[in-house]
Amino acid sequence: MNNTKNNIKQNVSNQQWDKVVNTFALRLVYALAIRKMSQAELASACQIAPSHISQYINKDFTPRIDKIKKIAEKLNVSELWLIGNGSLADIDKRQDLDTLPPDERALLKIYRGTDLEGKKFLLNMAKIYEKMRKDD
Repeated sequence: MNNTKNNIKQNVSNQQWDKVVNTFALRLVYALAIRKMSQAELASACQIAPSHISQYINKDFTPRIDKIKKIAEKLNVSELWLIGNGSLADIDKRQDLDTLPPDERALLKIYRGTDLEGKKFLLNMAKIYEKMRKDD
């Protein structure tokens, strides 16, 4: 076990540690599937060895925080979600929503709450509105 794991593990019980490791592996697999990204593509995007991604998924070890940040960024999820904050359904609900003005937050919430067809529709409406504004 590496030093980072030892330092973190000193502050949590074995049961809590196992939950973090299992949650990270599960959410990594889930995020890869949702984003339609292969392990090799993620490894390349993060400049991480492909074998490391496989080891994370197989729960052989968990990545350091800097790697978690890279992985989360490339998968467009929050680091907190990736390590277990919120439900699996919260994959698109990034923690930075609180920093947006209320009207933007409301629009984004509607967008993220729709299916693919709804998202396409909303984007088309926004493009039509933008074109109308430019034509005025």
